[in-house]
Amino acid sequence: DYAHALARKQELEIDSINSPVVLIMQPTRLSTTQLRDAEGAFHRLSAVPNGSTITVTACVDHYLKTGRSTLTQATVGEAFKAFVADKRKQNLRERTVLNLKSRVANLAKRYGEVPVSELTTKDIKTLIQSPDTTPVTFNSHRTVLHGFFEWCIQQDYCAVNPVRKMSPAIIERLEPTPA
Repeated sequence: DYAHALARKQELEIDSINSPVVLIMQPTRLSTTQLRDAEGAFHRLSAVPNGSTITVTACVDHYLKTGRSTLTQATVGEAFKAFVADKRKQNLRERTVLNLKSRVANLAKRYGEVPVSELTTKDIKTLIQSPDTTPVTFNSHRTVLHGFFEWCIQQDYCAVNPVRKMSPAIIERLEPTPA
């Protein structure tokens, strides 16, 4: 049946026009393996959560800038234990280690199972900013957490320090009164 075949051909053409996937033949210098790799990378980047868009070029630029292809996956809890152990190996005073441990422990308590690389500035602000936190206490927490995240960057647990974007609190000093 010629008429039946022609009708089927038109159906297929209409389906291909309405298809969301359009294959376009374009000349390229990439090998078949490189094309597959690029398509795989593009597909993985398009599946990034939060609706953010990251390009393959941005990833390559990041790699060329930092020299790091991937981060070491570590949860906040794992990084916390390694951080405290490392500080003990540095032969710091026990009181200093306890201070660092107690301030970073709050972070580990709340975000223990979260990868270090996923923490944001907002997460840190939520943790250390509250109406009853004094500016001095805020700055002390901020300083210790800044050091913790700088250490995490050195360990390749994260690429950026979320505390860096947080300004220290301004501490109002009263003028001394004459005696």
